[in-house]
Amino acid sequence: KIVFCFHSPLGGQCALRRAAMGPKRLARHSRCSAAVAGAAVVLIGQAFCALRARTLDGAFLAPTSREAALLCRRGAVAAALAGLGLQVAGPAPASARPAEPVTPEDLDRLRTAYKDLEYLMANWNKVTRDCKSSVPNQVKVLQSGEASPDECIANPDIVRKYMGDRSIYDNLHNSEQLWINIDASDLIPKKDEDSFQDAIEEFERHRRTASEWAYTSTWGENNPGGGRDKVENYLLRSKSESTKALQQLGIIVNILKLV
Repeated sequence: KIVFCFHSPLGGQCALRRAAMGPKRLARHSRCSAAVAGAAVVLIGQAFCALRARTLDGAFLAPTSREAALLCRRGAVAAALAGLGLQVAGPAPASARPAEPVTPEDLDRLRTAYKDLEYLMANWNKVTRDCKSSVPNQVKVLQSGEASPDECIANPDIVRKYMGDRSIYDNLHNSEQLWINIDASDLIPKKDEDSFQDAIEEFERHRRTASEWAYTSTWGENNPGGGRDKVENYLLRSKSESTKALQQLGIIVNILKLV
């Protein structure tokens, strides 16, 4: 299974994705990613050399120059080796630390996080909306787009608390480190190792995206071209990702026998 990581506003950091894999899958992923990266670097290097073949130290060289072709081949090989080295020996993410013992408090926190996320999804409109300042029977005109489900004001930022991104005291704060600790322990049955790794990868992806859409929703009314309809639209996207995060977290807590 090849996992491609890209930097994007909603994609998160590739380094964090690798950290969440744990040491067992990370070794396999690094070798696989290195092979793919090496092949890609060779192709890019060849295309670059085709352009550079015309100039060498400022002097014009014909595209068929033997010297230029030799330099191109050498450059492609060197680039491939460099690419492999970067993939395998790249720096560890700043937030990742060596595996630490898993404490009962860690597992309790994870169990609570799962129950909290279940509550969030079962009571989405209640949790993510502030009805204190709503005015009964007031019709609020929206731009064309997603309509509000009620008269209450959306409070998307609360989603980030459930996803562990608002405070160091959130139950899912620094969850990547928790997966590293659990992966290094003997808590995972051997038959469930791959399922656990797949679940934490998918969970982290959906958790991050849900949190990022919630943050975007918070500013949806203030951004150029924004409005309350944008707030509602982004909040629904966050809800969709939160649902998927809950499904994956359910797999994780079941493997760990926490529920």
